[in-house]
Amino acid sequence: MAGCAPDPQPHKHSPPSDAARLPDTNAVSRAPLETRDYVLAQRDTLAGIARKFQISVEDLKAINPDLETGPIHLGQQVRVYAHPQSPYLNGRAVAQMDVQRGRLRVRTYGLPAPWLSLYSSKLLRQYQIELCPVAGDLVEPELIENVKGYNEISEAEIDRRYGPGLLDRVAKESEQAYLQSFTHH
Repeated sequence: MAGCAPDPQPHKHSPPSDAARLPDTNAVSRAPLETRDYVLAQRDTLAGIARKFQISVEDLKAINPDLETGPIHLGQQVRVYAHPQSPYLNGRAVAQMDVQRGRLRVRTYGLPAPWLSLYSSKLLRQYQIELCPVAGDLVEPELIENVKGYNEISEAEIDRRYGPGLLDRVAKESEQAYLQSFTHH
């Protein structure tokens, strides 16, 4: 969901968990990964291209914004990483691109918290931070690593702009508002 928008069915997703949010380790250079063009062949799919170049579909769409808006077709050129990296490094690279474009996003996975819609709405409305669910309850280890790398970069920028702990504060406020909605009825 590279161009993720507020999900019309937020109950299918969860807010960031401790596993999906880790502090920036500065272990990887902030230089962008080198890309090259790949020409789509017959029977190519986004999932197949992603597998071939060891990248998530989410990241493939992030480095090819035009893939968000329409179908793919034979002969179309798609940017891919010239030297495939680990899912963790790919996540970091895509987050760097998003931050450079002025986009603040946090990727999530796992089962939903009942107050997710409050959390997502408040992040978007007050801070222009998009919550981007990338998986439900079935999560591959590669995706976990990708989310970890992405969120390390993204959350470091969120902390820089808004101060440390913003995501946790908004999550707690959203949970409390959700619980209070039951006690006032």
